[in-house]
Amino acid sequence: MGESMKKGGGVEKNKKTSCESGRVCDGEARRALFGNIAKNEAEDRKGEDLDAILDKLDCEKSFESVLGELIAKPMYEHLSDVKYIYVSPFLRVQFLGDLKDGGMMLYSRGLDDGERDDFNIGSITVKDGKMTTVLGFKKKFELSDDDINNPFVKGILDQGSAKYDIAPEDRLEKAKLIHSTKNLENKDRQLVPLKKEDLGEIVGQADFSFAQNGEKIATYGLANCVAIAVYNSKTKTGGIAHIDPNIKVKPFFDELMKGVGVDESGSSDIEVSLVGGWSGYSERTVYYLKDYVKGMGLNIKYEDVLGEKISRGIVMNTETGEITYIERQGY
Repeated sequence: MGESMKKGGGVEKNKKTSCESGRVCDGEARRALFGNIAKNEAEDRKGEDLDAILDKLDCEKSFESVLGELIAKPMYEHLSDVKYIYVSPFLRVQFLGDLKDGGMMLYSRGLDDGERDDFNIGSITVKDGKMTTVLGFKKKFELSDDDINNPFVKGILDQGSAKYDIAPEDRLEKAKLIHSTKNLENKDRQLVPLKKEDLGEIVGQADFSFAQNGEKIATYGLANCVAIAVYNSKTKTGGIAHIDPNIKVKPFFDELMKGVGVDESGSSDIEVSLVGGWSGYSERTVYYLKDYVKGMGLNIKYEDVLGEKISRGIVMNTETGEITYIERQGY
């Protein structure tokens, strides 16, 4: 999708022509994806044929065919038919519905701890494979060169007349660090059927709590949220924080460490586990949790993070520190 066509004469409307790559381009279909870009360029190139300008753009496939492929094989697919059709360190495009009647929502992705993924960039309705109603795109946001050089992203941004800046070098470097976070999903989970009364205290979203001396503590619904579980084997105290990907990690981390007595016991008695998160969304949360764990001189004993089409639940036994996966039964 990234190679450009040969420079040369225009293409008549609806007439097909071979691209340099050997694929077939369609004049009408190219307008659907790149028409506005070409028109904008034409304003500065008086006298040049619109199709000649189109020939100079990356336009090997129609918007409909590209979008159809992305919907059929999204970059990431999650529960509740959530499809991320384009993901980069600065931008996430989520598609809802289908080509006949659907839409795209664009999210500007945060990098700092607590910097939200902003869903107010814009949305575009898709009807019969063509972009129609455009909403939002009033707020300026950051992108990388890779984003703006992507033909699919080009078409979307131009359709919304989006305002953006290229991220400065320090932000680009931070983005690389955060999004080098690897998918460490453990697919060999042993689910234990437990009823609600067997779970002890249940930690809700954006909350944390503690248990000790054989009591149990649990959390579930870890879809795009990430849980950090910390156990002090010396005092048999355990804590779990259930962290939403759009909230600041540090306050939860600090309270959890304080509550299990990390400062008093020394790192040899502390066991840390990370569980949860969705690929294409939760990398920032996982990154900062790992960074803060490392900063305390601790090691992560168990890790099951990111992945697709999954929602996890865990329970900790504070007698042993064992982490067990929950198979939910009626709750």
